[in-house]
Amino acid sequence: MTTARPTFWGKTERDSDGKLHAYDVRAHLLDTVAASFALWDLWLRPGLRDIITQAIAPGDPARARAIAAAVAGLHDIGKVNPLFQSQALSAR
Repeated sequence: MTTARPTFWGKTERDSDGKLHAYDVRAHLLDTVAASFALWDLWLRPGLRDIITQAIAPGDPARARAIAAAVAGLHDIGKVNPLFQSQALSAR
Protein backbone atom coordinates (compact mmCIF):
# COMPACT_ATOMS: atom_id res chain seq x y z
CA MET A 1 0.00 0.00 0.00
CA THR A 2 1.37 3.39 -0.92
CA THR A 3 1.02 6.47 1.24
CA ALA A 4 0.75 8.89 -1.69
CA ARG A 5 -2.75 10.03 -2.58
CA PRO A 6 -3.73 8.77 -6.04
CA THR A 7 -4.53 11.24 -8.79
CA PHE A 8 -8.08 9.87 -8.90
CA TRP A 9 -9.42 7.80 -6.05
CA GLY A 10 -12.32 5.41 -6.30
CA LYS A 11 -12.51 3.61 -2.98
CA THR A 12 -11.12 3.92 0.49
CA GLU A 13 -9.55 1.15 2.53
CA ARG A 14 -8.26 0.82 6.05
CA ASP A 15 -4.80 -0.45 6.83
CA SER A 16 -4.00 -2.78 9.73
CA ASP A 17 -3.77 0.26 12.05
CA GLY A 18 -7.24 1.45 11.04
CA LYS A 19 -5.94 4.42 9.07
CA LEU A 20 -8.04 5.29 6.00
CA HIS A 21 -6.30 5.39 2.60
CA ALA A 22 -7.55 6.31 -0.86
CA TYR A 23 -7.46 3.49 -3.43
CA ASP A 24 -6.70 4.55 -7.00
CA VAL A 25 -9.79 4.31 -9.22
CA ARG A 26 -7.69 2.86 -12.07
CA ALA A 27 -6.57 -0.01 -9.85
CA HIS A 28 -10.16 -0.53 -8.68
CA LEU A 29 -11.42 -0.72 -12.26
CA LEU A 30 -8.66 -3.17 -13.23
CA ASP A 31 -9.49 -5.29 -10.18
CA THR A 32 -13.09 -5.38 -11.41
CA VAL A 33 -12.00 -6.48 -14.89
CA ALA A 34 -9.96 -9.32 -13.37
CA ALA A 35 -12.87 -10.35 -11.17
CA SER A 36 -15.24 -10.37 -14.15
CA PHE A 37 -12.88 -12.66 -16.07
CA ALA A 38 -12.78 -15.01 -13.09
CA LEU A 39 -16.58 -14.97 -12.82
CA TRP A 40 -16.95 -15.66 -16.55
CA ASP A 41 -14.42 -18.49 -16.52
CA LEU A 42 -15.16 -20.13 -13.17
CA TRP A 43 -18.66 -19.27 -11.99
CA LEU A 44 -21.04 -18.79 -14.92
CA ARG A 45 -22.50 -22.05 -16.09
CA PRO A 46 -21.86 -22.80 -19.78
CA GLY A 47 -25.51 -22.31 -20.75
CA LEU A 48 -25.59 -18.85 -19.24
CA ARG A 49 -22.33 -17.94 -21.00
CA ASP A 50 -23.98 -19.06 -24.24
CA ILE A 51 -27.04 -16.88 -23.60
CA ILE A 52 -24.89 -13.84 -22.84
CA THR A 53 -22.67 -14.53 -25.86
CA GLN A 54 -25.68 -14.71 -28.18
CA ALA A 55 -26.95 -11.40 -26.77
CA ILE A 56 -23.76 -9.35 -27.07
CA ALA A 57 -21.46 -11.12 -29.55
CA PRO A 58 -23.27 -13.89 -31.40
CA GLY A 59 -20.97 -16.82 -32.17
CA ASP A 60 -17.92 -15.23 -30.55
CA PRO A 61 -17.52 -16.26 -26.89
CA ALA A 62 -14.08 -14.63 -26.55
CA ARG A 63 -15.49 -11.30 -27.71
CA ALA A 64 -18.49 -11.63 -25.38
CA ARG A 65 -16.12 -12.31 -22.47
CA ALA A 66 -14.07 -9.23 -23.36
CA ILE A 67 -17.17 -7.02 -23.72
CA ALA A 68 -18.52 -8.19 -20.36
CA ALA A 69 -15.16 -7.43 -18.73
CA ALA A 70 -14.98 -3.99 -20.34
CA VAL A 71 -18.48 -3.09 -19.17
CA ALA A 72 -17.66 -4.27 -15.64
CA GLY A 73 -14.38 -2.38 -15.72
CA LEU A 74 -16.13 0.88 -16.59
CA HIS A 75 -18.71 0.65 -13.81
CA ASP A 76 -17.15 3.42 -11.68
CA ILE A 77 -15.70 5.65 -14.40
CA GLY A 78 -18.06 8.40 -13.27
CA LYS A 79 -15.96 8.78 -10.13
CA VAL A 80 -13.34 10.52 -12.25
CA ASN A 81 -15.00 13.93 -12.04
CA PRO A 82 -14.41 16.97 -9.85
CA LEU A 83 -17.64 16.60 -7.88
CA PHE A 84 -16.91 13.05 -6.74
CA GLN A 85 -13.20 13.63 -6.27
CA SER A 86 -13.82 16.63 -4.00
CA GLN A 87 -16.83 14.98 -2.34
CA ALA A 88 -18.48 18.40 -2.47
CA LEU A 89 -21.90 16.98 -1.62
CA SER A 90 -20.70 14.53 1.01
CA ALA A 91 -22.20 14.71 4.48
CA ARG A 92 -18.81 13.57 5.86
